[in-house]
Amino acid sequence: MHIKSMGNDSNNHMRYGENLEIPDIQAFANALLDPDKETPAGITDPDGKPAPKRFSVYRNNVALSLREALEQTYPGIRKIVGEENFNILASCYFTVHPPVSPMMQAYGDLFPQFVKNFEPLRYSPFLVDLACLEKVWIDAYHASDKAILDAADLSGIEAENLMETRFVTHPAVAIIESHYHLFDLFSHRAEDDGTAVSYEMAEFVQAVLVTRPYLKVQVNKLDHAASVFFTMVINGCTLGESVEKAMKQDTGFDVAGAIALMLSSGTMSSLSNSNKQQQKKQ
Repeated sequence: MHIKSMGNDSNNHMRYGENLEIPDIQAFANALLDPDKETPAGITDPDGKPAPKRFSVYRNNVALSLREALEQTYPGIRKIVGEENFNILASCYFTVHPPVSPMMQAYGDLFPQFVKNFEPLRYSPFLVDLACLEKVWIDAYHASDKAILDAADLSGIEAENLMETRFVTHPAVAIIESHYHLFDLFSHRAEDDGTAVSYEMAEFVQAVLVTRPYLKVQVNKLDHAASVFFTMVINGCTLGESVEKAMKQDTGFDVAGAIALMLSSGTMSSLSNSNKQQQKKQ
């Protein structure tokens, strides 16, 4: 595929303006992402003739790379709707939302919202929550590295001050809540054992905690009380405030288990500055 360029005169000097036919960039981009559009003017072969077949090959390669980028980020969606339907969904998406960055791992940020508004999927709202979780997973994978809080960091806090402790959240952390069986839907994307997964609404709201303590992303299922606890500590509330609110949801809330999960999952990166200053005074 060639774009017509400026010719040379008999003295081998450029003759500006002659034989110059550069396609409109916006028209080129629109045609590149829409197979129904004609080949833009100015796309030629080495002989200067229009090259629709060459452009079609290039367009197909671009479409394939964008579909693969979406598939890598949203494998669960692809598995549920099937390859053919996913290809249609992806094509509709990148026609409306072309890439704005050469970094393909960042492509698809608006895909969950697109799925929500995609009319053919209006009877499958669980896909929206799954898409959100898959997007959060990829964000956690690419989040900046940071040390994680461990038990030794808590050991320096006096027992009477422990419940007043606040934490700094790790940059990879997120919580997703859903009215569907979100954890099972997400886990199902990596399983091929024929296990059935429900697409119906769950009896209770499900929550999923996404973290990346080291190099591997972790996804943990939370009950409602634990979800309240983690949401509060992530938002900067004290440990005591978070425990108290969680126990209002469930008097049997496992405080020790929640703190252990907070440490093992790398939810927090450090103590807050106020706690560090308090430790120095002591």
